Amino acid sequence: MEHFLAMFGLPLLASVLMLAILGYLGIYVLKREIIFIDIAMAQTVVVGMVVGHLAFGVHLDSWAGYGCGVGIACVAAAFYALGRRRIRQVPLEAIIGISYAIAAAAVLFLVGLAPGGHIHVQGMLAGSILWVTWEDLAASAAIFAVAGAGFWLFRRPFAHVHQGYAGAVEGGTSLVGWDILWYALAGIVIAWATRIAGILLIFAFLIVPAVTSALFARRDGIRFVIGWGFGLGATVVGLLFADRLDFSVGPSISLFLVVGLALAAVSRVWPRPLTVALCLVAAAGVIVLVGMGGQGLPVAQQTADEQPAAAGPALPSPVSPDASAAGGNGIERKIQAAESLSELRDLFAEVTDPQFRADIVCRALELDPAGGRALARQFLDAEPPLFFRRRVREALEAGDGAPSPPPAPARQNDQDAPSGS
Repeated sequence: MEHFLAMFGLPLLASVLMLAILGYLGIYVLKREIIFIDIAMAQTVVVGMVVGHLAFGVHLDSWAGYGCGVGIACVAAAFYALGRRRIRQVPLEAIIGISYAIAAAAVLFLVGLAPGGHIHVQGMLAGSILWVTWEDLAASAAIFAVAGAGFWLFRRPFAHVHQGYAGAVEGGTSLVGWDILWYALAGIVIAWATRIAGILLIFAFLIVPAVTSALFARRDGIRFVIGWGFGLGATVVGLLFADRLDFSVGPSISLFLVVGLALAAVSRVWPRPLTVALCLVAAAGVIVLVGMGGQGLPVAQQTADEQPAAAGPALPSPVSPDASAAGGNGIERKIQAAESLSELRDLFAEVTDPQFRADIVCRALELDPAGGRALARQFLDAEPPLFFRRRVREALEAGDGAPSPPPAPARQNDQDAPSGS
């Protein structure tokens, strides 16, 4: 239990906060029949963050990057509201779907301009909730509280937008302004949540608990309680699953949200004895998998020293973004045994894995803060994934209290440099 709380305590708290606000939003997303608004808005937010990164050199996980994402989310809010008002021949869901396709294509094009773009795509989809900090939780609570207060204060005009939009428009009442405000508040929430948890998990948090609660209740308050409790249970099981089997956290939680929804749907259709049997079988399967730990995984989960020798040169095994820094292979022992900056520089030049490179930089900052800063600049200039870049920046700030060096502008010839993946 202590290990679980130490590793997953902050991600669990972040999930609780996101479930609270996204569970509320999901209920009204279903009522308005705009199911894909969250994934479209999240993809649009990512476009804004990437544009800010390429145009102004801001980090994707910085406040400036979040501001760029919120800015384009507000533009999308106005587009959706005006599109619903002006374009009667095309359903709003079709407009949202088209905007999602355009935003996804734009993201793929833009990240291709930056070195290591495919790593950024993985981070945007799967997120980095495992690396959430207390500062992230405080900011999440503040942002979600402000947005929640807005939803509560304007709940009556928003109710007209949700339920009586067509009648209000036919009667000559304009609800475009309230529609824009609702989309803007939703965009502020989704932009911040995407920054923490990624597009996949945000979509699951918004839709799956709301759909599950709709199977058992009609009143909004009861549906919110059911959806929040269901989402929390699936989150805990997903975190246990990710911990024991070394899976990525975001996809693991999303998987069990969908499994829970499937069991809930079965319980509404099939006889209760059969439903209970299926639930017991599913629970037994989860217990077996969690109890296995890493024992049933293939050779790829073994350490480098335990793998059998191959006929040709060994390829570096990929490291999951959610993988723990603790290990025990030869590279990590070399990092801990290094006693000079020159040894760490040589080791830094040998490895390409961003996790090991981040370990080397942190060790260098411990041995020689001045020389370690130069190595940290080299690491940040290579555009590593967000979670490893954040770790190095925190080590820099903890070392001397000075802000971390800004990354150098992306160069065209960096496309051919190793991305660290």
